[in-house]
Amino acid sequence: MPSRPIHRWKSFWLGILILLFLGWAWHRSYGDFDQIGFMAANASWTVLSTDSTVTLALMYPAGFDWSYIPRSPSLPIEFKTFKQPGFAVRICHLAHWFLILLFLIPWTAYLTWRHQRMKRQAPGTAEP
Repeated sequence: MPSRPIHRWKSFWLGILILLFLGWAWHRSYGDFDQIGFMAANASWTVLSTDSTVTLALMYPAGFDWSYIPRSPSLPIEFKTFKQPGFAVRICHLAHWFLILLFLIPWTAYLTWRHQRMKRQAPGTAEP
């Protein structure tokens, strides 16, 4: 019995859903500004999506405000640190296309590996 076709795998459809979500988030970031954050006693974390970029920011101590600084368009990853008396902000910018690539490469490798493994283990398909 031959192995199941790839379009019947749960891992294939889960990957498609993740790619659709990342593509939707990339498209939405062109005109909208989405932000989520967490504040503790001594630091705050912020994740925001705008200008085709996902930005991760760590601010300590918490409670200070900072202005969004866009990433350089030529770099997929950019790290910045701003220090002023009393507080500091560390920022990491990631391009949306880079996030999609970071997902697409291992997902494709996994699907290829799984297909090869299933092909070897399927009865009646052994090579002479």
